[in-house]
Amino acid sequence: MLGMCSSSFASLAFLAFIGFVSIMILTITVKPNSKREGVEKMLDGSYKVSVNAPPVDGKANEAVIRLLAKHFSVSKSTIQMVRGKTGKKKIVVIDEG
Repeated sequence: MLGMCSSSFASLAFLAFIGFVSIMILTITVKPNSKREGVEKMLDGSYKVSVNAPPVDGKANEAVIRLLAKHFSVSKSTIQMVRGKTGKKKIVVIDEG
């Protein structure tokens, strides 16, 4: 996908506008079981997402999607986790097309 090496989690924040379609691809690091929830942009362009939920049964992933939707003011259905569903490092696509 987009010429990315599957074994590398290089910092990636990509935004494309094609007509009326916009796609954002984000590299995020998740901090589960956090006291405070929030989304923070790091200096390298990636994002750190802190969630209260534990990394069990997909609860942390659901919380990540909820927080990203709120942070970027999009619906949860526009967010898709494409890599890293079971790890702390993830690649997320936001498709507002």
